[in-house]
Amino acid sequence: MQLKILTFNIWDIPFWFTPKRHERACRLGEYLKKYDPDIICLQEAFDVQHRDELHEYLGKKTYHVTEGNGDTRRVLLFKRFDLTGGLVTFSKLPIISSRFVHFRRFVDMMFAEYIGRKGVLETIIKTPQGPFAIINTHLHTGGYSIDQKIRLRQMRQLFRAIKKRVSRIPIVITGDLNEDDIMQNESLSSLIKKFGFHDGADHSTNIPKPTNRIENPFTNAWFNLYKITSSQRVDYTLLNDTSSFGFKVIDHQVLSQPNDPLSDHDPLLITLSA
Repeated sequence: MQLKILTFNIWDIPFWFTPKRHERACRLGEYLKKYDPDIICLQEAFDVQHRDELHEYLGKKTYHVTEGNGDTRRVLLFKRFDLTGGLVTFSKLPIISSRFVHFRRFVDMMFAEYIGRKGVLETIIKTPQGPFAIINTHLHTGGYSIDQKIRLRQMRQLFRAIKKRVSRIPIVITGDLNEDDIMQNESLSSLIKKFGFHDGADHSTNIPKPTNRIENPFTNAWFNLYKITSSQRVDYTLLNDTSSFGFKVIDHQVLSQPNDPLSDHDPLLITLSA
């Protein structure tokens, strides 16, 4: 069997400054279907109605979902957000369990991220080879040294949440990690390697492409808090020793978007063979 895992920060923030939000959400399902992934991990999918509409388009008989009851929380008195920090995971394979663990508030979040309730969504899926863990996450943003320290603390929280599973089942950590070339950051790369993980791009013969491109018209629009001067690779798949559990990475690629982009990030697709 093959296991195709797609991760995508879809930039569905239900506020007025997010342009073409409904129109982009309507086009998302068709785009995802084109690649036919087995697992879809979305970040910044805060709008529960859009989640349900996407699930309907993808096929509720085809994909299971980590959160499908439509529960919401009230934000700033008049907006309603999801309960899992903008994270949602769809799976063609049965979902054994899922849980959301939010990052420490106030200490490791800006106010906007406190509202977004960033954290870690762990999903255990059932495969013919046994259980498989998908860890969907979205780390703190920002390009200053203090921001890197916050991301480091968040990654420590992530590994604390999953440490009991690291040596027991195959695990893929995926999402928007908001760190350009993360394995070049000594503190982060040491932590990742300490827990036995590596960059999924290591299995590709091509140089990894950036996922936050300067030519994307949404990247440096006026409503983005942090401006970049060059394209960055900030979306990742990190794996433990999946080969010891019978899974081999056979493809890793950053996907192209339509000319009228769906998000300020490009999606990433990794394929494993069992």
